[in-house]
Amino acid sequence: MKVEPEVNPDDEAAMQVDLAIAAWRAGRWGEVRDLLEPLLREGNDIPDPLLREQALRYLAEATLYDNALDLDDREALARGYIERLLDDSSSWSPPSGLHGRAFYDAAAKVRAERDAQAAEACQGRLLTCEADLTELQADYEAAMKRYDSLQADFDAQLVERTQVIQRNRSLALLPFGVGHFTNARYALGGTFLGLEAVAGVAGLTLLLYRQTAYGCVRTAGFRPRSLVCTVPISDDQKPVVEGKIERMRNAEAAMGYVFIAAMIIDVTLAQLLFKRFEIVSVGEVPRAELTTAQPGSERQRRRPASSEGENGGENG
Repeated sequence: MKVEPEVNPDDEAAMQVDLAIAAWRAGRWGEVRDLLEPLLREGNDIPDPLLREQALRYLAEATLYDNALDLDDREALARGYIERLLDDSSSWSPPSGLHGRAFYDAAAKVRAERDAQAAEACQGRLLTCEADLTELQADYEAAMKRYDSLQADFDAQLVERTQVIQRNRSLALLPFGVGHFTNARYALGGTFLGLEAVAGVAGLTLLLYRQTAYGCVRTAGFRPRSLVCTVPISDDQKPVVEGKIERMRNAEAAMGYVFIAAMIIDVTLAQLLFKRFEIVSVGEVPRAELTTAQPGSERQRRRPASSEGENGGENG
């Protein structure tokens, strides 16, 4: 059995185009159409773009010159082929000096019409864009007015100004209410200051009075019975004076204990209540006056380019 060699579709199409070109040279327009129209039907096109361009070009011219067709049909069919060429490449133009004048006129007419349609569509898009731009500019201006109003209201808001106070713990180790004054607890500090001052002054006053009035001195520190008082009194007055001195000494000791206890409690409580940092309010001010205001309140806003151009023209 004899097997026929398989023919490549591209090679077959190229052969058909070559035959059509030969018929075109001979002026057999109907034969050109018969050879090329089956190759260029919808859904059965030539895949090679260069070969397809050749086929469409020769078919368009052959159709224009084929008197077997009505003039209107010839122009309509040729126009369709030229439009397909321009659809494949918008920059397509026929080679010069190869085809007849009718073909060049038809190609120029189709291109001019397509360019006019494209320009009209572009003009329509431009008008649409300009309308959109005008609307966007109006929206932008309205938004900027709302922003300015909100910014003014925001800047006018009263805000609480605060201050951070940093304290030194070593000051809280001092008696006489100093630690509480440092902690801004003035009532507590004043209480301890008064208590310690009264106890200290009272004890010291009793001590000085006993020494000056009764000549009492310590001969062995604070050991028992080391207190010796020298005052000229009779034997009858001695028990009374000794009792008075004893009560005075006990009062001195009590004032001393109160003084020491008050200082210990004062310092201990100051340490327990100590706060190294404290945020305190120093009053209300408009937000715009804050020295720590964010740069957003002073930021510059860019205007639309067209608005800037119009403003510039008016100023100029």
